[in-house]
Amino acid sequence: MAPTTRAATKRLRGNAPSTTTQPYKKNARKRAAFGPNAPDPSKSPTNNRCYLLELPPELRNQIYEFALEDYADLTYAPCILHKPDLAEAQLWADRIWTSFGLTHSCKQIRVEYRPLWLRNLFIRSRYLQIAPFIETFLPSAKELQQGPKRIQSEWNRGLGDYCGARRDLTSLVRLRAYGSLDQFKCVPHKLVVGMKPER
Repeated sequence: MAPTTRAATKRLRGNAPSTTTQPYKKNARKRAAFGPNAPDPSKSPTNNRCYLLELPPELRNQIYEFALEDYADLTYAPCILHKPDLAEAQLWADRIWTSFGLTHSCKQIRVEYRPLWLRNLFIRSRYLQIAPFIETFLPSAKELQQGPKRIQSEWNRGLGDYCGARRDLTSLVRLRAYGSLDQFKCVPHKLVVGMKPER
């Protein structure tokens, strides 16, 4: 049977197979990149920036405090389920939740920042959407203690808003019982969107 590989052919001829194999060449390239002639990583411009997790916890907490949104001058809270068209979508720098990305980053930053963000949160939504929001973001009793301070519920009188239907307030009562909810208001939808009240 004829040999099918280069190494088998060399063995038949009596020559030793080559010691330089493909993995060795790849490793040689890696060693050249990180060997004694490699560029100094401390002098490269990418390593001059500060990584958040490398900072001491006290400084990270200070950064988190600066990142919290200020809702003091808002009459109506930002709607949690508002989905604008692409034409009217705002830049992230112009949105009210400017630091929302910190709640979606790595696990350690989420654990450190999310309770601060939730405690400072001021939200507005239709009542039927508030209960799923609480179940999603505050599923346990420990997280209910870190819930939002203020919630506004929109209502539309007589416009398909389940007139006369009973509503389950259990999630709001639980939120209040654990001590995080300071204010709950019902606001008319027409005023929120800028329409004048009917006389």
